[in-house]
Amino acid sequence: MLLRWFKKQYKSQPAPLWVIVSVTFTMWLGLGATMPIRTIYAEREGSSLTEIGLMGSAYLLAQFVFQLPFGRLNDKWGRRPFILFAVVAHTVLSAAYIFLNSPLLFIIIRALEGVGTAAFMPAARAYISDVIPTNKRGEAFGLFGAATSGGILLGPAAGGFIGGAFGFTMPFIFCAATGMIGLLLAVFLLPETNYRQTEQAEKEVASRLAPSVKAPLAHWFGVYFLGACFMLFTLQFVMSLLGTVWNIWLNDQGDSLNQIGLTYIVFGLPSLLFTPYFGRLIDRSQNQAYLYLVGGIGITFVYAWYAFAAGNFGLIVGLSLLESLMFSILQPISDRFTAEIIPANARGTGQALFSTFSTLGGFVGAMLTTVVYQFWIGAPFMAAAGVVLCGTLVGSAVMWRYARRHRLPTVEPPALEITKSEEAELISSR
Repeated sequence: MLLRWFKKQYKSQPAPLWVIVSVTFTMWLGLGATMPIRTIYAEREGSSLTEIGLMGSAYLLAQFVFQLPFGRLNDKWGRRPFILFAVVAHTVLSAAYIFLNSPLLFIIIRALEGVGTAAFMPAARAYISDVIPTNKRGEAFGLFGAATSGGILLGPAAGGFIGGAFGFTMPFIFCAATGMIGLLLAVFLLPETNYRQTEQAEKEVASRLAPSVKAPLAHWFGVYFLGACFMLFTLQFVMSLLGTVWNIWLNDQGDSLNQIGLTYIVFGLPSLLFTPYFGRLIDRSQNQAYLYLVGGIGITFVYAWYAFAAGNFGLIVGLSLLESLMFSILQPISDRFTAEIIPANARGTGQALFSTFSTLGGFVGAMLTTVVYQFWIGAPFMAAAGVVLCGTLVGSAVMWRYARRHRLPTVEPPALEITKSEEAELISSR
């Protein structure tokens, strides 16, 4: 029944979207399965805590360095080669862990995994922008986000069970197996896109419906681009800041491992179920800036309440549920906005730049976590509340300005009629 409802709700989305969503889910399911095992496995093989920390830093650094070059290249060579490269790297490197017993090799493999992620994320996001029209991108990116959340939600549970039942090497084999499934899907079912088709269609719609709109390249590195970068930076900063300290915070107040796991489920399930639905509502809304403002203020209050919720597990669970719902609103809005302001001929580069700023936010958040936590156990949450509020105010203001100057319809535009004289002019210009 759930599958029938899901198919009915999202049957209007094209097949390539479902393929890229499925590939994303298999990748993050496998990576999620190794999350609770990877550091313990490395420690058992002789890695120190410092070397384990370097594994995480190597992953983020490689992702930060390679995202922009890969993004620029997938604008020239297409999205599909980089998606295939990322899935192959993910599959091979997952299996390679089984044969490692050196701390240096663990760090190198983790860095290479960062390279694979750097190749995948900009190409996948640009792919979605290529195949989905503007008025459906909120829902599409909601499905993409749900695939990521679903993998992160189910992966650790699967990895913990498999590792406990069959040993520490089996989650890596499981990860490689899911990578093979994703690779087969990408090889046989994922076509290459042609951004020039969507670029031409968007130019025609803009010229007919909003002739006063400036060329996207004129403001790409202006206020819209910088505002979007700041939005993504703050969101990832907050997620990394709290994600790093979350387990420590709950453990310090006496919560069990089962209770800690429950908070992840409470946060992950609503995000998995509601993000695509909220994305659809966002596509139909004329007030996306206001929705972003409401969601951002809501999650700001949630983070502020966390600071004083220590010792009250019931309140923490309730706040986790509310946080998930607010994040399910913010994520598709930010993804839709960033996709809309990037010119069609530079989607890979633009998505890579946005991912780079997002990765930078995550790196800074992770580095500051322990420093802030030493002052007061509620300090990271108050810091997160302040940062996300700033990002919300800036982001909603930028989106409001963009909506005022670019009033394109939220419904599917009608087919454009081309006269014979226009057709002759187009043919002669080729």
